[in-house]
Amino acid sequence: MDWRRNFFQNPIVTERLEAAGFIQQGKVYQYQEGLDELDLELQLQWNSEQQEMGIRLWDPVAEADYQLAFLPSAKGAYVGQVRKLLWEKLSQIEGQISQPQRLFSAQAESLLDLVKARWGWELAFLWKKLPKAAVFRYGSKQTWFGVLQEVDWQKIDARKQGPVTLLSLKSEQVAALVDAGSAYPGYHMNKKYWISFPLDGSHSLEEILKHLVKSYQLIGGDLTLERKMMKILLPTAKELDLKGTFVSGEPLSPAGQTVLQALEEVENWSTFFKLKEDKAREEEEHFQALRVGQAQTKPALQLFNGLMYRQIDRTQVDNPFWNQVWITSSLYGCVPILTPMAPHRLDFQVPLQVEGQSLTQFWRPHFDAAIGSDPVLSLLSSEFEQVFSKEVRENFIRIQFKENKGGVLKTHSTISKKGRGLLIQSLAEKPVHDLEELKTRTIAGFAYQAELSATKEWIFVRES
Repeated sequence: MDWRRNFFQNPIVTERLEAAGFIQQGKVYQYQEGLDELDLELQLQWNSEQQEMGIRLWDPVAEADYQLAFLPSAKGAYVGQVRKLLWEKLSQIEGQISQPQRLFSAQAESLLDLVKARWGWELAFLWKKLPKAAVFRYGSKQTWFGVLQEVDWQKIDARKQGPVTLLSLKSEQVAALVDAGSAYPGYHMNKKYWISFPLDGSHSLEEILKHLVKSYQLIGGDLTLERKMMKILLPTAKELDLKGTFVSGEPLSPAGQTVLQALEEVENWSTFFKLKEDKAREEEEHFQALRVGQAQTKPALQLFNGLMYRQIDRTQVDNPFWNQVWITSSLYGCVPILTPMAPHRLDFQVPLQVEGQSLTQFWRPHFDAAIGSDPVLSLLSSEFEQVFSKEVRENFIRIQFKENKGGVLKTHSTISKKGRGLLIQSLAEKPVHDLEELKTRTIAGFAYQAELSATKEWIFVRES
């Protein structure tokens, strides 16, 4: 059977076609490229009305289509080479023009991101005939503590229609949750011990995460197995370094895609960002590039270029120290500092609603999950810290930099930003294994002052 009809499985994004080399002719997009290794020409035709991609391989010598590459029954060294190179080229093009489909709902994908970042939990897909059904399992016996699947609403609630992503979990509160209408009896599970939650936004991510963790604990899962690693948190900056090498970026996380979709509702970018028209247009273009998959990226450490960042030697990206440094972004989330990012400007104070929540509320469960119970040195402003829940913030250690001018301690944003950057540079040159070691270090003249400091608020002073 000819495999061409089934090759492009993911939705084609029309806005990406021209950047990939397609030429528009009415409602049809044409693509031609000579495959020099084979003396053949690849021809593609995308029909936007019928949503179909035509694939031809043209032999200019024979002046005919080369059909053997599309027939699985065709054998031989040459046809095998043709098929291999053709698949590689088509896969490359598909990556440029298509948007991978989510298996589950947006909330489910966000949940998967959270638990993978925090505990390394990943789904096990056990059934070939059920590609949209998978389980969370743990231990030597691979005991299930969660089942994620797409089902028809009618099978669990006759009042609703269409597909829904369902998460089934073990619980000690089955009767209470079902009677309160907070959950459904376990779908295809023992209804005495299991409940099912629709991941359609009707429950908050925090609530779903709480029940999933409890299910894990009920089967003997040990949350202390998560890796403990000191994290240093940095904010993004408004000033960017647009010089140097940029490369094509990977798609945003599902949570980032949700924020990007919410930005499509912005009508007046100048008012939204409180910027002049020319600067607002630049930001609109940045987000449009992300939307159509054309954004160029480089590591966040090298992209942001505010005063704090300019105190740091950012050329040595292979320094293991950077594994401890994370950046807090309202578009990418709380992620490692070497994460490739595209130029953008989006702070947490913009009036953007994401799934009915502010940016701060939307990102809070994601940020909390990224940190967990790790020891944290926060070099964030209050704007960025407020994204984390109060419970997580209570564990942060913060450092303030002050100057002693004639017996008067002074601080301002310039001192603070430079001090934070100099601290990072000092740690990059000589990392510490315990934050307490910082108290013995002098950083560009700033020294720890025990009498001015509190348990989690450390003051470093420099004589002026």
